[in-house]
Amino acid sequence: MENAALLALPLFAGLPPAELPRALAALDARRRTFVKGEVLLEAGQHAVPMGVVLAGRVLVEHLDLWGNRTLLGRAAEGELFAETYAFLPAQPMLVSVVAADSGEALFLDPAKLTTPGCEPWRWQMLQNLLQILAGK
Repeated sequence: MENAALLALPLFAGLPPAELPRALAALDARRRTFVKGEVLLEAGQHAVPMGVVLAGRVLVEHLDLWGNRTLLGRAAEGELFAETYAFLPAQPMLVSVVAADSGEALFLDPAKLTTPGCEPWRWQMLQNLLQILAGK
């Protein structure tokens, strides 16, 4: 996914094109391809990154003590996953994120988003994130 396509995603909406590379670098953005069935984030992890689905779909699942899986949510292209746990680094994840299809995700370090700073990209992304979370 090119930078122009990233700017069309809700998390990056309204960012000036020149600010996107700065934001991605500051947030230690890394892309990761995945295949169907692959576990992207596992229950029990701490300080997980926030994910954005670039292609494909992911499922948010809970596995109980008896091995029963419960589907708690899903994220498709442009949607976030693990954003709540990303901002609670001391809280272990109680869910796993599993690829429903093959695709690609962008992982961001949320701690760097909330680091004090006055960059235009930071303010815009925080506003976008707040709107996304309020909509959930």
